[in-house]
Amino acid sequence: VHVFPGASLIHVSDIVRSMTKDHNVTSLVTHVGINNRSWAWSTTQIDVNKLLCTLREHSGVPNCYMMGVSLPPSCADNATLEQLNTHMRNKLGERFIPPLNEVSIDPKDILYKIHYDQNTVDKIIVKINDFLLEKETRRKTLT
Repeated sequence: VHVFPGASLIHVSDIVRSMTKDHNVTSLVTHVGINNRSWAWSTTQIDVNKLLCTLREHSGVPNCYMMGVSLPPSCADNATLEQLNTHMRNKLGERFIPPLNEVSIDPKDILYKIHYDQNTVDKIIVKINDFLLEKETRRKTLT
């Protein structure tokens, strides 16, 4: 697990592009986008499409997934983030992990009001694990 505080979609695309392909990573999950909340959708759409392309063509990882942005109350009506989640869901299909419906913000985050508390982080980790375990179980059932 790697965390890159403050990363936007394009930052993560650059990080993935810099990965060497001689690794043993078989699944990669990204959870990114909250830092694009004040951007216009047209710019955000370009960056998410670059990230999707980078994941597909440059990561060397056979199974790439994205989790939707779990919207904190301060972003509940943010059109860019709602469009981002819809776009990712449409582009990724079964490789899209739905965001959490409810999140809590760290009470120490009085400035931005976007940083999840530990309980929410734990729920995101559980959701990702459950999603990957279900995928693996389904794959084994089909073979």
